[in-house]
Amino acid sequence: MPVGDVRSIGLLGCIELVRDRQTKAPLGPFVGSSPETARLGTYLRERGVYTYIWRNLLHTNPPLTVTAEQLQEVFAIINDALVLMDEYAQ
Repeated sequence: MPVGDVRSIGLLGCIELVRDRQTKAPLGPFVGSSPETARLGTYLRERGVYTYIWRNLLHTNPPLTVTAEQLQEVFAIINDALVLMDEYAQ
């Protein structure tokens, strides 16, 4: 998977997307969007997951009223999306 790092504080989290896990080359540019991150955002929205993607960072920020079952459902969708991004990683 194209994951370089994962950071979180409570329910607020961030998944760093990289092309190469060794060099940590970002999947998206530092300014604007890329076809890869746009595809990721579209995939997630089509499955009902509305999140924030900035640069090469996928932010997770569910409502504080989220249930454990809802988190499992959303993170399963995010996992599928990350598998989809494998084709862009080295």
